[in-house]
Amino acid sequence: MILNQKKILFTIIVIAVIAIAVSSFFFIQYQKAQKIINNPGLAGQLEAQSLAKKVSRFISLPGDESPTIATVSDFEKLKDQPFFQKSQNGDKVLIYTKAKKAYLYRLSTDKLIDVTIVNVDSNLTQQSSVVSSRSKPQEIKIVMRNGTSSVGLTNKLEPEIKKVLPNARIVIKENAAKSDYQTTTVVVLNEYASQAASLVANYLKATVTRLPTDEIKPNNADILVIIGKDKAPSSPSAG
Repeated sequence: MILNQKKILFTIIVIAVIAIAVSSFFFIQYQKAQKIINNPGLAGQLEAQSLAKKVSRFISLPGDESPTIATVSDFEKLKDQPFFQKSQNGDKVLIYTKAKKAYLYRLSTDKLIDVTIVNVDSNLTQQSSVVSSRSKPQEIKIVMRNGTSSVGLTNKLEPEIKKVLPNARIVIKENAAKSDYQTTTVVVLNEYASQAASLVANYLKATVTRLPTDEIKPNNADILVIIGKDKAPSSPSAG
């Protein structure tokens, strides 16, 4: 009888402890929710931190500023702009005003859709539910050089580059100084294009390097892509 009473008492104590723990958890969550409701700015900061953490898994983000967050709410008004051509309503845009970079992220599928250099419009420097249609991606000028003896590689890879960087313009396609490059390399010619260069390199499974000593730096270009034998067909064409 005494043993049964001890078991009952123990059970009551365990239930009481669990109830207190659950109540404390929900009370703390309630306090957090109230704090956010009473401070909309804090909610925006938390959203920015959360989204930046998610996007940083895919690409390196500017570390000296917090992004402004905007949401694509009317794709039809933005579809004529290259940066938003792949966007959907509900996509998030992380805007870094100092770095002049914008990142298009799809929260629903956890995917980084696009990255671009932007001239940030004043409408984008504030928290907004609509992305301004006046945010114009800056064109990235790319020179492509074939560093192999295989014909047609620049034409083959041009559409691949534009898939990952829709605002790119291939200004020159030519042969490299030599034809025995083993791997494809990407060279940053203008510092502001470094993020775009990294994106291209990641997509092509290439490396970002300095300008090879044999190569002449192209004029009026932001990125140089030297195609290596890793992108050539197994039985390259002659010529």
